[in-house]
Amino acid sequence: SSMKKFEYIIVLPFFLLVSSCNFLLEETPVDTLQEEELTSEHIQSLVRGVYHTLADCTPAALILNDCLGETIENNANNGSLVNANIAHNNFMADNSFVENYYYYLYGVIHQANYVIDFLINKADLSDERNVQMIGSLHYLRAYCYLKLVTQFGDVPIVPQITEDVVLRSPTADVWQRIKDDLAIAIDQCRAWDQAPPEDPTAARYYYYASSEAASALLARVYLYNREYNKAKSIARTFLEDQRFQLVAANSLGAAAVGGGAKELIMWISNNTGAYFYRNIFNTYAMTPSGSYQFKPSQSFIDSMDPADARYSVCIGLSNDGYTTVNKFNYNSVSTCPFTISRFTEMYLIFAECAPDESGLAKLNELRAARNLPPLDKKILDNPSLYVDAILDERKVEFYGENHYFYDLVRLGKALERLVYTKSEYQFLMPIPQSQVNLGLEQNPGY
Repeated sequence: SSMKKFEYIIVLPFFLLVSSCNFLLEETPVDTLQEEELTSEHIQSLVRGVYHTLADCTPAALILNDCLGETIENNANNGSLVNANIAHNNFMADNSFVENYYYYLYGVIHQANYVIDFLINKADLSDERNVQMIGSLHYLRAYCYLKLVTQFGDVPIVPQITEDVVLRSPTADVWQRIKDDLAIAIDQCRAWDQAPPEDPTAARYYYYASSEAASALLARVYLYNREYNKAKSIARTFLEDQRFQLVAANSLGAAAVGGGAKELIMWISNNTGAYFYRNIFNTYAMTPSGSYQFKPSQSFIDSMDPADARYSVCIGLSNDGYTTVNKFNYNSVSTCPFTISRFTEMYLIFAECAPDESGLAKLNELRAARNLPPLDKKILDNPSLYVDAILDERKVEFYGENHYFYDLVRLGKALERLVYTKSEYQFLMPIPQSQVNLGLEQNPGY
């Protein structure tokens, strides 16, 4: 039955149904309801279920690019071999982290596919809120494909609900799918400062997709695809939008709990299960106590200017004397959202897309806000030095936010800057062995 298939799709990767989907287990499964019986609460719960699945991410995956980029390292005393694999870019095809991360992303995609299909066929599309939520699901799906294409390269595009094996598509096709999904999201989602239809009474609107969130992600996609004029154009629109503004460095953490909402374009509220993002950074003696699995790398600490206002935001000292990743340690609650897009990214996208005085001006504006001196315009005479300056700024500004390794890869600096990434094949992770066993081709080198 279709109900059985729905449970299969949602449960398989996680062996749990998130609490907001519990109504699915009631006597009348939602996908057997007639249109006139389908309430807005049913629809909101279905859509929020996709957000919950995305939020239920293994914490190491949220800092994967920081670890591979060697700005965060595993705590060797903690003894986790998987964490060491992540920190040393040392993966095999049967690695449990690789397997879990891949299936987690496809779990969100499958669930989004199901709910999109369900809403298009069953929901009242003359109700703007339903159309907006379909837009949100396209955004969430685009985000997952973006993670997949940047970490695994060619990946299967799963356009509809299927149990068939879908083979890998070329990266160009995956990038196009991401752009298509984001175009729908930009067109259909609500505005960033309007109450989200998924949760009209939400205290924090930026926990839900918006047209602006989709635009911000599209700017990043254009940057990654070297479509610099398109990326710069979106960045400029944000920089001219009075609703957004840079927040002080010491508010970057507190921003997540409402202190700097003008900086926050899109976050995922990461409060499900036992997967607390911050748990992996805090020591046992801290509040909330953690397992101290990851810490700032010495090379990152050495590279930071102590005058940089972000220094104490990135690097902390626990009350029991350990160096910690401090960025997410701003209250005594365990839950901690993770960033998809912040306004500051638009400064750095603009600066990278405009290697001229206008771009340097934006880079220096951000540096001034972070208590750093301006860079001299002589740097523009040397494109490689300018790229290095952008990279250094991104490394610190987005510390712990899952950017840096891919930035090094796409800008051709990974082999010169990294210790553990010695070969180009390591730019991508292996396709999980279970998928190779089904007929998918493995990435080179594995």
